[in-house]
Amino acid sequence: FHDDIRLCTHCHNDFGMATANTVAGVIAGARAVTCTVNGIGERAGNADIAEVVATLEHIYHIGHNIKPKYLSVLSALVERYTGIFMSPLKAVTGFNVYRHESGIHVDGMLKERKSYEFLPASWMEKNSEYILGKHSGSALIRHILNEASISFDEDLVNNLLKAVKSLTVERSKVAHYETFHQLQKFKQEHLSGIDVNTVLHKARLAKQEVTK
Repeated sequence: FHDDIRLCTHCHNDFGMATANTVAGVIAGARAVTCTVNGIGERAGNADIAEVVATLEHIYHIGHNIKPKYLSVLSALVERYTGIFMSPLKAVTGFNVYRHESGIHVDGMLKERKSYEFLPASWMEKNSEYILGKHSGSALIRHILNEASISFDEDLVNNLLKAVKSLTVERSKVAHYETFHQLQKFKQEHLSGIDVNTVLHKARLAKQEVTK
């Protein structure tokens, strides 16, 4: 490229490829990128800054001046002010990114963190979490008992694991349904812009004033 020309990427996420295309642009020679917090933007949004930064640093070893620990802080702040809430499964900044439940995942993590945390929690100054649920395995039960200095045998481990799975299945889903309906209502009332009828009403009032 000419020394006086700097290419910049600006990618939309219609096909879920905004981050990938942005990074591809950098690898191809772009020296500037446009991103948004949480990927907010028209239609399906734009490239998410946290995803782009994490990919450039950890996969392509490209430096930057962003402090990773503030990415999740910024993400939460933007959620709060925009009312556009992210999925718990959101890459890099999502609620579940560093939380592990599946038995085989937890077992692997307890032996070697890189087994399932390709993006380390420490990068964002966070800690990995292990979740007790219906997908849990005996490795986590043993780990918890060891951490609490409680002696055990495999019968106790199996009984506790069965109790965890039963309690998970029996938990009420009422809060899930209520939250879902509240969120649907919120989207309609607060994320759908100004009602067309409001504009038409103002237009008719303006016309009446002109004809007086």
